[in-house]
Amino acid sequence: MKTSVIIPSYNHEKYVADAIRSVLHQDHSDLELIVVDDGSSDGSIEAIESVFGEFPSAQTRLHRQSNQGAHSAINQGIELASGELITLLNSDDSYAPDRLDHLLAAAEKQEIFFICTGVNFIDESGEALNADHAHSAWYTSMADEIENSPTFGFSLLRHNISVTSGNFAFSRALYDRVGPFAGYKFCHDWDFMMRATRLVEPQFIDLPLLNYRAHGSNSTHALRDIQEQEVTAALNCFLRLCAQEGAPNELAPCPENWESFFEVFARKNAFHFNSRSIASYIEAN
Repeated sequence: MKTSVIIPSYNHEKYVADAIRSVLHQDHSDLELIVVDDGSSDGSIEAIESVFGEFPSAQTRLHRQSNQGAHSAINQGIELASGELITLLNSDDSYAPDRLDHLLAAAEKQEIFFICTGVNFIDESGEALNADHAHSAWYTSMADEIENSPTFGFSLLRHNISVTSGNFAFSRALYDRVGPFAGYKFCHDWDFMMRATRLVEPQFIDLPLLNYRAHGSNSTHALRDIQEQEVTAALNCFLRLCAQEGAPNELAPCPENWESFFEVFARKNAFHFNSRSIASYIEAN
């Protein structure tokens, strides 16, 4: 299966070469890598072009655009891609050496699929964070809740289990049905994943196949103030789609599939960022 890896890149001169190497060292011959630089003002372009030179036989492409946001860079990369399997990677993160092997095995013989994996948190130098580090402890607590939810989709209502869009792998056929990433600054990943869940139940590979780099300039640190607003909009978009167009995935976490259970779950559970119930964010139709 031809695989297209999209790296949206923005001002990560220090890390982007490691991200690219982690892709091009994967053991998969039918692979293309598309890096979309979203108007970087540091030395990212030079770093990207330099590391491309280390892999002269690889299928690589650099697309440059003015700064339009991560969602735009992702969408542009997907439009340029030719693979049946689309997988993303943030320019400050990296793949485990066998990530694509696992993704391809999970996607085999499926037309429509969405896959994410476990995450390994690393520091600025690439070393694994201690288990008691705030990021690691948060993720362990969140991952434990997957077992306590009736479906993976219901766990998504409480937490973004994937952590980041760089943990996404999906079929081109699914993208064509879901549509592009929306123009959110904070939750474009969660919004896309919820819309995808309406169509197909996500597959979760419980192995740490993505290295997520925790550092002071992570975008989530700068966007906490708009998180609540965007999550509310994305949640209600998902519920409207389910109500108006149905939910082909019979496990999708919406009233159309789960009737009274959804209401009970939404009243008794809160989003991860505060104590308000999910139900309090749902707008009346």
